Amino acid sequence: MLLPTSLCLTAAAMLINFWLAMRCGKFRSAGGVSVGDGGNEMLMRRMRAQSNFIEQTPITLLAVALVELAGRGGMWLAPLGALFLIGRIAHGVGMDGTFTLGRPMGMVTGILLQLALQAAAHGQALVSIEEVAVVRRVQLVAAVGSLVTPSLAMEMLRVGFDKGPITVRTDAHGIRSLDVAGQTFETQAGGDIWLHFAPEAQGESHRNISAVALLAGEVSPDAITNKLVLIGLTGLGLNDRRMTPLRESVAGIEIQAQVLESMFDGRMLLRPWWMKWVESALLLVVGALMVLAAPIGLRLSAAGSGRAHLR
Repeated sequence: MLLPTSLCLTAAAMLINFWLAMRCGKFRSAGGVSVGDGGNEMLMRRMRAQSNFIEQTPITLLAVALVELAGRGGMWLAPLGALFLIGRIAHGVGMDGTFTLGRPMGMVTGILLQLALQAAAHGQALVSIEEVAVVRRVQLVAAVGSLVTPSLAMEMLRVGFDKGPITVRTDAHGIRSLDVAGQTFETQAGGDIWLHFAPEAQGESHRNISAVALLAGEVSPDAITNKLVLIGLTGLGLNDRRMTPLRESVAGIEIQAQVLESMFDGRMLLRPWWMKWVESALLLVVGALMVLAAPIGLRLSAAGSGRAHLR
């Protein structure tokens, strides 16, 4: 599997490391120093800049590669990776002492990328990243080969109300909405929806009916007359159990029931296609503010410390 983002970032990192080494070599050659810093403060600063690069960059690039390999990256990965390397360059220049914003820029950009990678690894990242074991989204329509196939919930609505075929509406960003049974349901670009999950106990009280009670005549006919009925197995010993974001293990049929309930109640959660750009811009703005604020905080701290010594 090709990892274009990781490969490009690694190639750029190798060039930056070479540049940092050449900066050290310049002072080594001028001062005739082959080992250590020879008491040259500028050489010591540049050696420390390269050491910091070697400490931070490999583990970060490894995390980028693993996130990309797992398919949990997105359009945010390359820009944040590039921002991280720009921060590494700024840090190297800042270590010379001439560019005071350089070191905080390197620190902040590194923190931002590492937080984003950590979030991706836990399924909480900014753009459509989720844990495999937790059901967060459900497809309402999908392409199986060249055939457009509706989900169980969509097909139940189509057959149950018998009001014509399912209509898929698209735009430049993908699927926009689905029309069925005289209703329009907005979806994500991939034809899926984010479920607004209800606690399982809520379903036990008004959504679920025991087959034993039904066969024993203990259930009123009104409970299922003119209703969409899902029949499924809910035993704990069966494999059809799924984890929800509410940290509950529920039967697969329960999730299908919640899909239908959410569609009827209009409680589906939507994330607009442009939200990833808003989040990325917000991340960059916050990062820039942190870069600008860090030197001010350091100067205020230093000033406070100086006044304390004068007293």
